[in-house]
Amino acid sequence: REWIENEQDLHSAIPWGKYLWLEDDKQVVFIDRHHGTDWLVLVDLSQGLTKVEIRKKLIDVTGAIDVTTMMALDHIADAETALREGKARIPIVGLRQSTEGKIVISIKPDMRYKATEIEMELP
Repeated sequence: REWIENEQDLHSAIPWGKYLWLEDDKQVVFIDRHHGTDWLVLVDLSQGLTKVEIRKKLIDVTGAIDVTTMMALDHIADAETALREGKARIPIVGLRQSTEGKIVISIKPDMRYKATEIEMELP
């Protein structure tokens, strides 16, 4: 991390080392965490390395967070703070592609979250 001059510029691929190859290894999908927000990133290499296309889509984890349980377990006084904490700490553990072509994001089971998967379209 010595090459990052400003901590606010830090991006993290989560979970570390997990990515998904699509379409005959011409596209790769991974999750980028930046400022506590998670993005589904698609890198399209089908036109070669000189014409790489990168698209990203915000991952909406709001519906997966059990705000009331998080407030109780973590002694958080208000729902807004609990929601913010839940978004920043969501334990994403994997990626896969469904038979319908959607990306399925796996969440580690935790009482603070209502779901163990989030399904979304490619960016």
